[in-house]
Amino acid sequence: MHFNITIVGAGPAGSMAAYKLAKGGKKVILFDHRAPWEKPCGGMIGPGTIEKHPIMLKYSYPKTIHNGINLISPRSDKTFIASSQPFPAVSRLELGKFLINQAEKAGAAFLRQKVLAISRDGLKWNIETEQGSYMSELIIGADGAGSIVRKTIIGKIPGKYLLRACGFFMDGISEKQYTAKYLDIHGFIWFVSRPHDSSAGIIARLGTLSSKDFFNKLDEFLQENYPGAKPINKWTAFIPIINDPAFFELPCCGDNWLLIGDAAGHVDPISGGGIAYALKSAELASLSILKGNPSLYEIGWRESYGKTLSKKAAKMQHLTSLAAQFGPEMAAAFMYNYSVHGSFL
Repeated sequence: MHFNITIVGAGPAGSMAAYKLAKGGKKVILFDHRAPWEKPCGGMIGPGTIEKHPIMLKYSYPKTIHNGINLISPRSDKTFIASSQPFPAVSRLELGKFLINQAEKAGAAFLRQKVLAISRDGLKWNIETEQGSYMSELIIGADGAGSIVRKTIIGKIPGKYLLRACGFFMDGISEKQYTAKYLDIHGFIWFVSRPHDSSAGIIARLGTLSSKDFFNKLDEFLQENYPGAKPINKWTAFIPIINDPAFFELPCCGDNWLLIGDAAGHVDPISGGGIAYALKSAELASLSILKGNPSLYEIGWRESYGKTLSKKAAKMQHLTSLAAQFGPEMAAAFMYNYSVHGSFL
């Protein structure tokens, strides 16, 4: 079966790209064997993000609105940082349902199949799934930190740029909460109230802690701060959080391929937030394709938010250096101070 465009991954980036491209008249196929699902994530959609994407104004599922974040230092100093405008937390399952539905309404084909391999076939792409083979003129990798598209074309994201996140979806907290605590391990814990539950997680560089120690630290935090919280599900995930601005010199597109969202490494190096970048990268990638020149995406994302990513990655690189020199608790203290006086949201 032949398509103009294949998108691997139906998270916010892939689904938004499928919607925009199908609406623009392209024959699009979207693959994801799990979507929509309750992805391990806080579900935060950053301030102003919904307003920047008109289709998101149609989002009718419940939202929990937050007005800021409670920051806690490694020594338990606390500061509330107000946001410039309210912002929502959502269920990733419901966000996925909404965006996939919009893509299908626009004319995209969504197949719940796992992509096993991709390969070039002349000027086209051959996509192998569990259930068959497909041909495509152009491929978009929106398949997350472990992207098979990225791995095949330019190589996977190095492990040194991946953070491990462990956590729970939880019941038992009625009051709205959005909290982040910096730890003495060069990582942080978050707790976010969402429409149907709360998401609590801990994130740190690979190799920092064992799974058991990850959950022990998270349990200690929850018992101290949210003793009424009751775990529903336990999860582990990997997130690309870049601490070297040189990473962003790598290409994210070619003549007939593009990388968007987490697959491109476009995640906030400070907060770990990725939804805003996922939606924006999808918009820019789609626009370049509809203009007939996918290479314009490279210019677009760099001008739109590339400098911000590089600047924040340089900050994290500096903090990593401080951790090596003075210990992770000192680096975490600097991170807390930066977030209080700089930018976490």
